[in-house]
Amino acid sequence: MVCKPLDWEHPKEELDKCFDLDLKKPYVLSDMRGGYLSTPTINMYTGLLSSNNLRNFNIELHDFDLHDEMVSILNGLQKQGFKINKKVLDFVKNNRQTLENEGLLMKGILAHVNLKEAFDLMRKSYYINKDIKGVCSLDSLLKELGIRAQKARYEDFIIRLVSAYEDYVFYLPAFMDFRGRIYRCGILHFHERDLARSFIEFADNQEEGCKQSVKDIVAISAAFKYKKFYDYDDALQWYKDNHNTIYASDQSLICFAKSASDPFQFIAKPLSFLDLLDFILSAMDMDRIPLSVGDDRSGASSSKQPSFDLNLSAVEQEIVDQNVNKIKIKKKELSDLLDPLIKREAEKYPNLRKLPSTTDVVEELISRIGSTKARSENNMNEPLDDFRNLKTWLTRACQNAEDETKGRLPIRSEIRAILQEYSQNDSEN
Repeated sequence: MVCKPLDWEHPKEELDKCFDLDLKKPYVLSDMRGGYLSTPTINMYTGLLSSNNLRNFNIELHDFDLHDEMVSILNGLQKQGFKINKKVLDFVKNNRQTLENEGLLMKGILAHVNLKEAFDLMRKSYYINKDIKGVCSLDSLLKELGIRAQKARYEDFIIRLVSAYEDYVFYLPAFMDFRGRIYRCGILHFHERDLARSFIEFADNQEEGCKQSVKDIVAISAAFKYKKFYDYDDALQWYKDNHNTIYASDQSLICFAKSASDPFQFIAKPLSFLDLLDFILSAMDMDRIPLSVGDDRSGASSSKQPSFDLNLSAVEQEIVDQNVNKIKIKKKELSDLLDPLIKREAEKYPNLRKLPSTTDVVEELISRIGSTKARSENNMNEPLDDFRNLKTWLTRACQNAEDETKGRLPIRSEIRAILQEYSQNDSEN
């Protein structure tokens, strides 16, 4: 994928086949052509949708104006060039033995094991060793060996693939599913596992510059790859407090990464800067680092322009600080409401696995109760009608509590208030 994919468009020769002969515009989404290998073949391959069976995706375009917007987004994403982060690649190669010993990578020898011979040898050893029969079953041992070998092969393949792409600018073709969500093709992109994502960075792009306080932005992004934080200020302070330890040595960085939620993406951030001076001054390198501070579910989540801006004027910053403080207060109030519910659930159902903290529950409520439209358009009349998108135990806890208090528990109103503050914050920025 070192050549740019073709732009998505409706072929001119297909215009006469459109449903609306007067408008002469595409009517069925699967008629689009573009990307890679998108011309008709024996199997009628299409790269726009997530299946090569066109009968599954007869998506009609009733609003023709949205067609141009959708194509523009897809083409813009596909034109963004990427390259391999050499510092991360060199770090992994030079410290592979340590990474394997610490459990961050599987033993490389497993990638080249003949599984049939290994399974036969394990069966033979299992039946000879009588003591192990009382500890675990043969099936569980064979399954575990298969899982580890598969993971080792994946990691080995990713490292070899990344090494092959070194010094090249490559592109990640985009496609859509039936919901209109955008994904990437292949196994080396931002929707893949932690290891693959850590190797990718933006190639030089003259159209996009870095105007933000890049040092703090990358520090915050690195902190969120380690664990969750209540807000950006807490994340930045954590990174500053641990900065010297993180940069002490490769071994120290690996030890930190062991406890990180995304170990290799966490490693990738500090490795982009050799020392503190480089960390402060290298704005050009900063501009190439993909940033994300939340979870990476579907859609294009990595961006050069994060949703937070640390380069505001004093007046703007004061307004932002006030809104952030309001959100903190509202979150605290909601957390206080939920805390006894969680404790009661733990006492009532002692067999439940460890319940999340009230902070995690608050973030879950905010992200799932408020609809996307409500958050983006400042429309607070569209929260979900119930708690069906939350975990089962939280649904039961909230509903029981509201029933017992005859609806007087103000959980939903608190959520709306928090979403309102978020919307006001976005509109004022």
